[in-house]
Amino acid sequence: MYNNGNSSKNVTGASVVDGTMESADFPDNGLSADKIDGGTLSNVNVDDTTAANIIAQVDDNEISGDKIDAGVISNFQSTGIDDRLASGKVLYTNGTSVGVGVAAPTQKLEVTSSGSGYVTEISNTMSNSAGNGLYVQTRYNSSTNIIAEFTSNTGSSKVLTVWGGGGISFNGDTAAGNKLDDYEEGKHTVTLTPITSGTITTWPGLGDISYTVVGRIVHIGGEINIMTATSPVGTLLTMTLPFPTADDSYASRIGGSATLHLNATGHAQSNLPFRLSTNSSNLNMAVDCSTLVSNDIISFSFSYRKA
Repeated sequence: MYNNGNSSKNVTGASVVDGTMESADFPDNGLSADKIDGGTLSNVNVDDTTAANIIAQVDDNEISGDKIDAGVISNFQSTGIDDRLASGKVLYTNGTSVGVGVAAPTQKLEVTSSGSGYVTEISNTMSNSAGNGLYVQTRYNSSTNIIAEFTSNTGSSKVLTVWGGGGISFNGDTAAGNKLDDYEEGKHTVTLTPITSGTITTWPGLGDISYTVVGRIVHIGGEINIMTATSPVGTLLTMTLPFPTADDSYASRIGGSATLHLNATGHAQSNLPFRLSTNSSNLNMAVDCSTLVSNDIISFSFSYRKA
């Protein structure tokens, strides 16, 4: 392309006003933002993609999204984001706070919605083998010991509180004794001991009982199959518990009975009364230990309060 006024010179970017140039070649550093006035720069290709080959000197408010068509701006720095839809702003800032749907956010990130549906949705669409879901790491307030609170529609009624020291509570309850701070399932291998002397062992795998812990309540149950009974003496048989009982004076003491299936008499049954004391790791069952033999089975199911 040549300039009609001087056929010996090429037309430069500075010589084109309100027009269009196609397939134009520019020397290094020959095209800068102040040479583009009221037009659009589309499908820009630069042989050398280093930042020095595109020099943009742009005054405030001189470049906007509708002036960039199918191109990329690298090393971009901005003092703020004003992202608008037809209904208005999407993002707002207030100092160092960012708001979505709220014009004057007071939290570091505040999301507000007055419409129907969920306020926020966080999704991980990766496969089960690759995605880890949602990870949240936060500190708690040292004075209130609270990590998170969930409230009702009005925001005035707490429905769930997550505590920094562990546990959750419901409906605004702050009493330490009312926090749900433990849940566990597992198995416990018992040890049976005659109160006076002798030994009793169980078959491998047949001395396990199951337990479920919810808060401070422990529920245990199972069957114990005796393998050997070597000179057992005593009127009480002690059995270890998975967790010690609570030290709540008489409030945590319980009584009940287990069932003894007597192998020597064709699995006839008899009851073994027991008593569970406070601050104890053992259950005491009333039985003449000298009568216990191999393959006798003791079965039980009960709940107690743990320490």
